[in-house]
Amino acid sequence: MAEENTEEEGKKSNLILYISIGVGGVVLLAVGLLVGYLLFGSQPDPSEEVTEIIEEQKAAEDPPEGEEGEEDLGPKRMEVEEPPEFETTYWPFPQAITVNLANSRKFAQIQMTISTQYDSKVIENIEAHVPALQSVAIAVIADFEESQLKTREGKDELRYAIRDALNESLVELTRFGGIEHIHFTNFIIQ
Repeated sequence: MAEENTEEEGKKSNLILYISIGVGGVVLLAVGLLVGYLLFGSQPDPSEEVTEIIEEQKAAEDPPEGEEGEEDLGPKRMEVEEPPEFETTYWPFPQAITVNLANSRKFAQIQMTISTQYDSKVIENIEAHVPALQSVAIAVIADFEESQLKTREGKDELRYAIRDALNESLVELTRFGGIEHIHFTNFIIQ
């Protein structure tokens, strides 16, 4: 019997040890949660702080309504309408233009794109008169020599000459030009 008592006391002491460890763990967890809440849980949300600051600044800038009779000492803000943005429209010639160059055995093959910031009517006019405009462009390019087209300045001069000639032709055909820029998308001299 003495052995049974020592076994029962050993089981009870083990049980008490396990219970005290469990209770100690729960207490430790509760204390940790409480400390965490006190340190980190009571801080306000940063987005709320930002919203409050913005509202305070707006309130400081805008005088309260209903306070008539008080004159502002500084200049008043005026609402300015932004000018409308112009949209550039690009229209590529349907095929490359191949032309013999002046005073040379060589030829130029040029692919062009036209740009305008006018309305779609300009593009409709161009599309309606493509053969006439290609003929004008061929005549202009044929007046240039190979040496002129090898430099950037010469290409720019050609670009402006084509633009001006196409606009003159469009004015004759439709009473309005509207071509603002000529862009070379392919430029080969052979």
